[in-house]
Amino acid sequence: MYLPHVYNGRNRTFFFADYEGNRQPNTHLSQYVVPSATMRQGDLTGLSGGKAVDPGNGAPFPGNRIPASRINPVATRLLGGYYPLPNIATPGAAYDYQTLSSGDYYADGYDFRVDHVLNARQRIFARWSAKSSDSVCGGCWGPLPASDYFSANKGLVLAHTLTRGAGLSNESPLRDHTD
Repeated sequence: MYLPHVYNGRNRTFFFADYEGNRQPNTHLSQYVVPSATMRQGDLTGLSGGKAVDPGNGAPFPGNRIPASRINPVATRLLGGYYPLPNIATPGAAYDYQTLSSGDYYADGYDFRVDHVLNARQRIFARWSAKSSDSVCGGCWGPLPASDYFSANKGLVLAHTLTRGAGLSNESPLRDHTD
């Protein structure tokens, strides 16, 4: 490293830096089976898997229909808030709802490193690295709201190398910290 009129570290000080950016916008087709409007009202006729049974007495509900008074209002609110109504009406289809979902991924990382030769027998170096990533996944958990995942990692290394003679060297980390 050479800075005119400031520092002459030619053949003694070495500096390295890099940056990595990754942008992956993504959209994919998601297909689900969601409860129909009649199912939300308790009408389970035509559903495979047997009859709906009254948990109070073990008897099947008449006509495989759960009375509106027996449907929990919390369940009604959850269904209305998280599960959309079907938007596909193809008989025999394996799904009844489809949407375009996002799955974006973004990452930024950088490294800085400085090596310095103190004398013919001693060297030191320092390295700082950091990387962060952020991903948004819409449709990853079915029709539930999109999830956002962020992670950040940082690391610092300081080291000193001493060469005592031919074939004899000692490298001691002064600090090695990863976050």
